[in-house]
Amino acid sequence: MSNLSKSAFLCLGALLAVAPTQAQEVAAPVAPAPAPVAAPATNPVQDLIDGYINGVTNIKRDQTGAIKSVVVVARTDIPGGLPSAMAERQASRSAQVRAQAAFREWLNSEVAMAYNEKNELTIYTEGSAEGETGAANAQIKSSGKTVTKEEFAMRVEGFVRGLQTIGSGVNDRNQFVAVYGWNAATTRALDGVEALMRPANARQQGRLGQQGPLLDSQRQQEQQGNLRPVQRGSSITDDAADFF
Repeated sequence: MSNLSKSAFLCLGALLAVAPTQAQEVAAPVAPAPAPVAAPATNPVQDLIDGYINGVTNIKRDQTGAIKSVVVVARTDIPGGLPSAMAERQASRSAQVRAQAAFREWLNSEVAMAYNEKNELTIYTEGSAEGETGAANAQIKSSGKTVTKEEFAMRVEGFVRGLQTIGSGVNDRNQFVAVYGWNAATTRALDGVEALMRPANARQQGRLGQQGPLLDSQRQQEQQGNLRPVQRGSSITDDAADFF
């Protein structure tokens, strides 16, 4: 091999040694990053059903400190040894009684009542230290008249009857949980103490999950039902968001 050919051969070998192969030149495709998965929207009523809160919660006030609405949660263990429909019905009634008792106790121990400048009955938590609420409550008390003990007692019972069901369900701890709401504006819209005390109209009959007497056929179906556990699930009303 001539010196020229040998030099050319050596140069060609050097080029082949340093030149990238076709496979090296083509970069491997990068897989696109997966789109972020949006977290499922939480529902405050469902959170209460799944949680541990009992009694009055989520107290909402207006700019004067008067209470606009509250939520009442009651939970009870589902009894065993009964057909599922009967067990859930019994638990629902127990939760209703517990909710009424918790709300009544809160009203009697935590709440004061007075009429504001518009002669509207307002309720507020006396002596509250939440922000400017205490000062606002003092303004409510000074700008109107407080109610008598007799009217207070009547109003408490009216308020209890004014509770409305906003959700219910069975959680994973085999508890029946009922969530109720009370709204001051709705209560004021009713016609006086007599209307509050008398659950006669259709709107009130839908409150607190009140149920009429069982038909004989319904009772027979419940008694003959199997003893399967009550299934976990929930039911939430459309106006539940008004209380959160």
